[in-house]
Amino acid sequence: MDFTDAAHPFEIAYFDRGAIDSKMLVLGGDWSAYWYNGYIYALKLRVDWNVFELTRASFLTQNEIDAAKAVHVSDLNVQNSRRSNGPRN
Repeated sequence: MDFTDAAHPFEIAYFDRGAIDSKMLVLGGDWSAYWYNGYIYALKLRVDWNVFELTRASFLTQNEIDAAKAVHVSDLNVQNSRRSNGPRN
């Protein structure tokens, strides 16, 4: 989601791996997604996770991707998110 204009957010990407079992309802899919050091990690209810990397698109410039990749943290604790005012080394 792009929340640049909070009054008018819009979807910029969507991912769904599909059904776990084609014959019966089985809980699955992603239960959360987190940005961490240049990648998006989508954690699934079962088995594993998916890792995504940003790519250029009409709504995402290479400069924005480079800025996102420039921000690195030593650890990820989603319960205690850090405030960021831009890229830091």
